[in-house]
Amino acid sequence: MPLVVSRARRLRGVVHAPPDKSISHRAVILASLAAGRSRISNYLDGDDNALTLEALSQLGVAFTRDEGEIIVEGVGAAGLAEAHEVLRTGRSAATMRFVAGLVAPEPHLTILSGVARTNERPMARIIDPLRAMGATVLGANGGTTPPLAVLGGSLRGVDWSLDIASAEAKTSIMLAALRAEGPTTVRTPLPCRDHTERLVQAMGVDVGRTDPTVVTLPGDRRDLLPLDFRVPGEMSVAVYWLVAGSVHPDADITITDVCMNPTRIGVLEALTSMGADISVVNETDGIEPVATLRVRSAQLHGTTITPDLVPRMIDEFPGFILAACLADGPTVIQGAEDLRNKKSNRLETVAQEYRKLGATIDVTSDGMTVAGGARLRGATTDSHGDHRLGNSLATAGLLAEGETVIENDGVIAATSYPAFIENLRRLAS
Repeated sequence: MPLVVSRARRLRGVVHAPPDKSISHRAVILASLAAGRSRISNYLDGDDNALTLEALSQLGVAFTRDEGEIIVEGVGAAGLAEAHEVLRTGRSAATMRFVAGLVAPEPHLTILSGVARTNERPMARIIDPLRAMGATVLGANGGTTPPLAVLGGSLRGVDWSLDIASAEAKTSIMLAALRAEGPTTVRTPLPCRDHTERLVQAMGVDVGRTDPTVVTLPGDRRDLLPLDFRVPGEMSVAVYWLVAGSVHPDADITITDVCMNPTRIGVLEALTSMGADISVVNETDGIEPVATLRVRSAQLHGTTITPDLVPRMIDEFPGFILAACLADGPTVIQGAEDLRNKKSNRLETVAQEYRKLGATIDVTSDGMTVAGGARLRGATTDSHGDHRLGNSLATAGLLAEGETVIENDGVIAATSYPAFIENLRRLAS
């Protein structure tokens, strides 16, 4: 049955942000390389992260679950085992990119393949640097897309400049660099997520970061220290409630345990620039800073999202679009062409589905212009198998007249937010 959402009279309550999907991936992968036992608590129990655990299991990494923790037995100097079957990464391009970098230093053949959409997503951004480091990496379509075949071996450090601010590509190179000979430097055109740098530093590696767009690893092949780490809540999920609380005329929502990493709070800056009433309380520091956010109804106005902000809110765009649709005046998004390469072509699918609800959106070569001032009306929409789009459409249903139907809704809770539908119903009750 498709998900059906009706307009909410008001929105009230406290929600706990679910564990961050991208940090969950990174934490268990890095723990697999440690010399000893790591404990990762608050790991996201979603489909993509389950695929990462399955891939690690096929590579010989042992782990157990204990009272909400994942206990990972790191392989250390012994190295990873050879997988004797294709590693299936499903819809998770992150799993594919990270595991490709992870296995590149191993003298094994590893084959990775995903579902049809994953096998369309760009992989030259990791294939080219891994080849430059000495790995043999083959891909479809002239070596640009999956399936991937990685024949690893002894790697050498490189100085590599990415042409796009992709934290996943940066992480793939860094995972290979941890066991390469000589230093590796990765440069991005704009600052992007630094979760891997923070975790690696906490595991005993001297990470060079003289500039927010440059990271250097020493490449001395030392064992990583075991990790005892709690995954914080995800901003890319908190965005649904930040937006709903801002645009609904009678809302007061508190979101706890939200990761406040400076490379992930672009959407807070965007909403604040539009006039949102968001307060940050109880902020604590650690490997990742965490805070509680409170949002209340406000009158938003349109804004311009410039290219420098895009990498710091790249996964929040499907949720953010609802704010742009209901704000006074237009919102212009620039420099966001990589949204075409997500779980769906988010420039096209977001525009297509929100138009069904009554929004006026023009897609450009690198972004979109949202007219603002929309009067949303319930309609039958489609998630296109994209969890962030599905969640956004369900949130829009809280503001739209009548009923909003979201088809292909299976991904909505399963991928990144198991309690999404429960929380949506509770806030609207």
